[in-house]
Amino acid sequence: MKELGCWPRFLGGPDEGGLSAEELSAVLSILQPFAGTRDSFFRFSEIAFIATDKPIHFSGTLEELSASLAEGNIN
Repeated sequence: MKELGCWPRFLGGPDEGGLSAEELSAVLSILQPFAGTRDSFFRFSEIAFIATDKPIHFSGTLEELSASLAEGNIN
């Protein structure tokens, strides 16, 4: 798997950076027991933020992250 684009049969590489609502819900449910109500820190890809003033770093609870993503405040 050292060559670019070389994945084993029936195993695909990662998509180009986005999570569906179902995938996001699954990730958040896994992280929730560890994060609790404490702030978590996330870094987003720069590509979505080129030529914008949006920050690539997010700090907040998982609920705040989920709400921000749902409202489109974070790409």
